[in-house]
Amino acid sequence: MLGRWKRSATPLIALVALWTTVGCAQDSQLTLLLEEDQTDLAVVAPNPQVSCDAAPNWFDDLDPDDPLDSMQLPENWVGNVDLVLPEAPSGGLPLIVQFHGLTGNRSIVESNTGLAATGSLAGYAVLTPDAPSERGGWPLAAGSEVEAHVLALLDSVTEQLCTDPDRVFAAGFSNGAMFAKALSCRHPERLTAVASVAGLVHIDDCEHQPNAALLAVHGRHDQIVGFDGAHSAAVALLVGHEEGPPVPQLASDWAARHGCSDDVEDADDHDAVEVARQWRCPDHVEVVLVVVDEGHRWPSESSTGVDATALIIRFFNALA
Repeated sequence: MLGRWKRSATPLIALVALWTTVGCAQDSQLTLLLEEDQTDLAVVAPNPQVSCDAAPNWFDDLDPDDPLDSMQLPENWVGNVDLVLPEAPSGGLPLIVQFHGLTGNRSIVESNTGLAATGSLAGYAVLTPDAPSERGGWPLAAGSEVEAHVLALLDSVTEQLCTDPDRVFAAGFSNGAMFAKALSCRHPERLTAVASVAGLVHIDDCEHQPNAALLAVHGRHDQIVGFDGAHSAAVALLVGHEEGPPVPQLASDWAARHGCSDDVEDADDHDAVEVARQWRCPDHVEVVLVVVDEGHRWPSESSTGVDATALIIRFFNALA
C-alpha cells in the first residue's frame, strides 16, 4: 500500500537563498542552510507541546508498512490512502498531504515525486489519498463533498496521530495543486503552506487573503496548465474558463493579498532556472515562484536540473 522508501540524493538549487522575510538580514537562516551539504535534507523535529491522548506505546504498535491499519478513517471516506511516517514516529509531527493530478492516483504521483519517501526521511508524516470521486480528480467548486471528505480525513489523521495542527502543508501536481490552493483559500486556518507544481491557476472564489505561504514551480512550456494562462480543454472544464492570468501574475496576486512588498528579488544565475522570484512578506510568510524549462510534468534533476521534491521539502522546513 505504501510507496517505496528512497532518499533524494539530488543537489538543491541555490535559489532558496532568496527567501527572506521583512527585517531579516541577507545572511538569513535559509541562506546559511544552503551552505550545508545539499545532498542531505534537514530533519524537522516533532513539536513536544502538542497534546496527545494516545497511549504511550501507541506509536510503537503501528505497522511501519501500513500504519493506517491501526487507525480509523472517516466513515464517509471512499478511496485508498497511503500514509508514510518517519522511522520513529511520535506525537507532534508536521503533516504533508500530497494531491495527485486529474487522471492520476496516489501511486502514480508518488512514483513521479518521491515526496512521501523524502518527506518522511525529513521528519514529516506524509498522507497521499486517492481522489474520492468517480472522475478521479479533485473538484474545485466550493462546498463539494470531496472537499468535506478531505477535511474530515485531515481531522481524523491529526487526532489519531497527534500531528501538529499548526504545521500542515499541502503539495500537489496539476489538478492536485489547484485543489490545494482552493483548500488554502476556503479554509485558511488549516494550512501553513502550499506547494504548487504545474497547477497554479485562477480560481473564481479564491480571491480573499490566503493564510498560507506559497511555492509555485511551473514549466515555461506547459501546454496543459499554460504558463501564459491559456489552458487545455480539460483544465478549462475544471476551472471554468479557457484563459486566465499568467502564472507570474497569479503568484504576484498571492503576494499582494499577503501585504508583501512590491520590491521583489529575482535571480537569473542558475542555468536550470528561467525565473526565480521572491516577494518580501510580513509575518514570516514566503511567496516564491520558480520557472523552469519544462512542460507539464514534475521537474527533476535529471530532466531540468531542478529537483522540485527537494525544493518543496526545504521550503516547508523553513516554515516548520
